[in-house]
Amino acid sequence: MRWALLAIGTLVALIGIVAAIGAALPRSHKATVSARYGRPAAELWAVITDFASWPSWNPQIKRIERLPDRDGQAVWVLHDSNGKMPTRVIEATAPDDSHPGKMVTRIDDDTLPFGGTWTWEVVPSDGGSEVRITEDGVIHNVIFRFMARFVFGYEGTARAYLSALGQKFGENATHP
Repeated sequence: MRWALLAIGTLVALIGIVAAIGAALPRSHKATVSARYGRPAAELWAVITDFASWPSWNPQIKRIERLPDRDGQAVWVLHDSNGKMPTRVIEATAPDDSHPGKMVTRIDDDTLPFGGTWTWEVVPSDGGSEVRITEDGVIHNVIFRFMARFVFGYEGTARAYLSALGQKFGENATHP
């Protein structure tokens, strides 16, 4: 019985330490990752902006559903191993000869323990294109904040998406 109380006390203390460290971390963060591909910007743009096809190339997305537009903006619900994440497309400008492509999405659920935007940029470069994802995130839950900073990393999900995009085209995404 004594060992059980000691184990429970240790677990409670560990959770308290994790929560205290998480509370001391900033709520907001910004992380940018990029990868280069041997594909034209228009081809990458077509795949990135076709949310309905994401489960076919991104193993993190189990399924996706389209919701009605909100304020004239497309809303998709991404289902992954952590549950569902409503995502609103707040800006989308396709790439052309004069500018890179840019799509900005926002997590569209204030009840989640995290939120923020992802800005996707598709930039033509010599012999292919570069895709950059910038996450301007906020993490409300102190335990999640600790985990994101010290376990998962702020860049983990974006790197996985860029790697999956490369695999769709039979390429290894090279991160500059």
